[in-house]
Amino acid sequence: MHDVVRDVAMWIASKEDNGLVTKPGVGPENESSKQKLEILLVHNFENRSTQYFEGMPELKVLSLKTASYSNDCLFYLNALKSLTKLRALEVEGFKHLEGISDLASLTELEILSLNNSEFREPIDKLGDLKNLRVFDLRGRHFISVSACNLNGRLGQLEELYLGRKSSDAILSVINSLPKLTSLSLKKEPSPHFPEGFMFPGLERYKISISNAWDEFWETAISSRSLRISHTFPFNVIEKLLWNVEFLDLHNIEEEGLKCLIGASQMKETEENHKLLLSELKKFCLWELVNLEYIWKVPTQHVSLRSLEVVKICGCRKLKSLFSLSLAQSLLRLQELVIEECDELAQIVEVLEGDEEDKSLCFPKLRSLEIIGCCSLEYVFPNSMASQGFPQLQKLSMMGLSELKQICRPGKQQQELFLSLTELNFSYCGKFIDTAHFKPVTAALTVFLSLHFSFISI
Repeated sequence: MHDVVRDVAMWIASKEDNGLVTKPGVGPENESSKQKLEILLVHNFENRSTQYFEGMPELKVLSLKTASYSNDCLFYLNALKSLTKLRALEVEGFKHLEGISDLASLTELEILSLNNSEFREPIDKLGDLKNLRVFDLRGRHFISVSACNLNGRLGQLEELYLGRKSSDAILSVINSLPKLTSLSLKKEPSPHFPEGFMFPGLERYKISISNAWDEFWETAISSRSLRISHTFPFNVIEKLLWNVEFLDLHNIEEEGLKCLIGASQMKETEENHKLLLSELKKFCLWELVNLEYIWKVPTQHVSLRSLEVVKICGCRKLKSLFSLSLAQSLLRLQELVIEECDELAQIVEVLEGDEEDKSLCFPKLRSLEIIGCCSLEYVFPNSMASQGFPQLQKLSMMGLSELKQICRPGKQQQELFLSLTELNFSYCGKFIDTAHFKPVTAALTVFLSLHFSFISI
């Protein structure tokens, strides 16, 4: 969560005549200033006295942060019980928080952040905070959300940020929040979701239903990121596919998962006027061992117009990646990586009825890597032969034992690789499309690196 408490503090200070913002680490100087104080932001807070906050009847925003997360960092929340006008509270970095239930008396609270603070008490009573709009529980605490009776009690909540101990029970809490627009959730994968559960149509989210979330959390810089492992519950995440920006699916071994998005699933989306995956920027598939097709339907309801990065690895039964019509929407694609897809025969599949003679171009593609795809004979259809790669800088083909040409024979192929700076061909014994690389190899000054092996130039 961005520093929402500080943002609220500055907003209140700009709106109210007697707003007073103290500098970090500086407390109220005297009783008179305490009486009028509305905003208190304290870094390096170490005062444990329950009397510290007495005499601040007008306080509306309070931020307390410790200097470091250490064993002696203890704070008793009952010291805040007198702050009945408090609207935003941030308590960050405390090793021990005591008295969570005492916060229930702060009925005006709209924002509550306990980020990176540890406590072991149940938070059932915080369901009494009827005005709460932002609730941040991320960090080091070890609360068992499954023990909390919060269903239907936080009806005004718009933003919910949860830590890594979330259990299946939190899903029913999420379903009971009609105004929820932002969600951060980390939980371990489970074979079954609660009956009828579906993530709502969120505006911002970072959701990881996976055992390996740390790396994802570091790389998922998008405001709408989704990582799923072990099962692919399309009906659970369907509403997120309209605006997801980073989609990562990995280690899914369901025997029946031969296609991610099939005809029955597309039928459910026909009433929505938006195009599925139209906001997707990064798409990763790892070890989907039974996947044969990403989509096997007419794709008029799908658009990949925002897609910049595609990484496919270990999908050994995958036959193809894109239909020709979908490939024509890849105007922003910059990086394409495909590894260890044994049965991959086509990257762009030309279906019956496709206009194969229509020119196809990836105008922003800079890096193309294909490794260990032993069934691939041609990388692209001949419709890409004339102008398909104007900005391609890196081309790496390794372990492609059946590869013959980059583009299928058909149109005259000219000037395919005008921008190449790195070229690597290894173990491509049947490759015969060397004519396009002779001008390249003759102009070594243009290249940063060059490696050919097991082909004849």
